[in-house]
Amino acid sequence: MTHELARICREHLAREEESLTALRRAIAAVREAWSQGSAHRLNESIEQLGHACRQSAEVERQRHLLAERLGRPIHSLSDLATELPAETALEVDRFNHRLRPLADAVRDDLHQLHQALRRGHSLLSSFLSQWQGEQVDRYGPTGERLAHREARA
Repeated sequence: MTHELARICREHLAREEESLTALRRAIAAVREAWSQGSAHRLNESIEQLGHACRQSAEVERQRHLLAERLGRPIHSLSDLATELPAETALEVDRFNHRLRPLADAVRDDLHQLHQALRRGHSLLSSFLSQWQGEQVDRYGPTGERLAHREARA
């Protein structure tokens, strides 16, 4: 079981690194398309981001399956290091040292993208409110009318 666990850990960490790298590339593509104002590239990059998110969710699902198989929660593969051969435990530790900053970078990238999208949404909402004039109609995502009010001067 120890050698199989070592193999599973190596494979999982490689998939996790690949997943985080794909997320970073996809987030960067969305930010670039957004900043360039290219609707076509934005669509493509959002699809790329969706694929990367699904890949990341699959890696997480695989981690949960491994935890079920072992009969205990796994917050990090370092949790299993004591059960691995010394060489593999060191390899897992090296992977984790690479993955932590990568995961932090993905979190920071997502935060920056979120902020950029919020600023763009706020600017567009403000522009449209000023442009529309005296009456303001608000609609939900399915097109239903949510509110009608007199615009502020």
